Amino acid sequence: MLFMLWLPLLLATCDPQGLAMNEPVSQPDLWPDAALKERGQNVTLLCFSREGSPPITYKLFRADVHLRHVQVEERNRSAEFTFTLNNVSDTGEYKCTAENNFTAPKKYSAGLNITLFEPLSNPVLFSNTNVTAIGQNVTLSCTSRGGFRPSSYMFYKSKSYLGTVHVGEENKTAEYTVSIKYASDDGEYKCVTENNFTASKKYSYGLRFIIVEPVAKPKLYSSSLTAAVGQNVTLSCLSSSGSLPIKYSLFRGDMFLVSVTRDDRLPATRTVLLNSSHDLGTYRCKAENKLPGHERYSESFNMTMEVKNSYSTGLITGLVVILILLAIFLAIPLLILPKCKARKHNSLAAANAPSEEKEIVFAASQEPRENAVTKQDDSAVEYADVCIKKLNKVTEREDSAVEYSLIHIKEHQEGEEC
Repeated sequence: MLFMLWLPLLLATCDPQGLAMNEPVSQPDLWPDAALKERGQNVTLLCFSREGSPPITYKLFRADVHLRHVQVEERNRSAEFTFTLNNVSDTGEYKCTAENNFTAPKKYSAGLNITLFEPLSNPVLFSNTNVTAIGQNVTLSCTSRGGFRPSSYMFYKSKSYLGTVHVGEENKTAEYTVSIKYASDDGEYKCVTENNFTASKKYSYGLRFIIVEPVAKPKLYSSSLTAAVGQNVTLSCLSSSGSLPIKYSLFRGDMFLVSVTRDDRLPATRTVLLNSSHDLGTYRCKAENKLPGHERYSESFNMTMEVKNSYSTGLITGLVVILILLAIFLAIPLLILPKCKARKHNSLAAANAPSEEKEIVFAASQEPRENAVTKQDDSAVEYADVCIKKLNKVTEREDSAVEYSLIHIKEHQEGEEC
């Protein structure tokens, strides 16, 4: 009676053709054949071999990593594997194997991909620079930092469509290059994401960049090319063009001195105190604005130091004073003597007023004649007999040593001898 109860069970576990009890397993199946799961959701995978004598051992693998195994003691029963999909690391290709005591080697199932599905997030748009110039290129980058990875990114300027960039599973960021040709190319840029699992599109925030005119080569100049020790020298630096504000930096050799930022087209000035010859050096200035990598340097400016010497200065001053005094001393005779000679010449001309030329002959005499003119002091008067004849013109002596005397002339009577 007990045997009759076990007979159906024995028939069920035997081969229909001969009750075979030593049957190897066949290639197992793993399902579901597609899996798209949200984060935190449980995933259940079933592995089953249609042939094979129990007990059958089923093992689950992700890539080549063994995760767990289940042993089935009954025929026509599948192995069940359940786990929670928490992270991206839980996604990937899964496989299972089946084996029993009569199977060599073990049999692998086909791979099954498990994908983590998250709602599409808004992408983020950024660029390699926020300041550019006409003629340059700007690279726009768009990426989705959350949600299921998009398969394509579309780029817009305001409402104008620019282009689409398709990305693969291995690429998270799409890049699009914009050529800046006009000042109007500084409009608002956006990117849009979409994928095969969501019908809605996600837009990024707008991005703007500034178009800046590069600065021109600046000019460094000074009000004086020479300077003395202890003197203040004002240096000026100016770039003729470039978007404001412009930052000017002053250098002596490779040493930074000071920087000045100007919001207008006036030069940046800096006063430098020259304490010694070490301050002489080579000066230059640099101009730059918000455009990176486009700073310009001026030509080098060399200043000559004029060193003052107190001893030499005093010596030169003394020589100048001496020369002035000497010039005054020499000028006095030249100015006074001509006036004296002119006065004496006028006196002689008055005495020789008659038109006839006369010769004056002086004869010294100790005794006064009766017709001689008597002055107030007779003791101081010298008397002389003078005879005037009609001769040629009297030659005037220019000797400054001649002594002159006042002479009273009495005309000689005709027939009277001198």
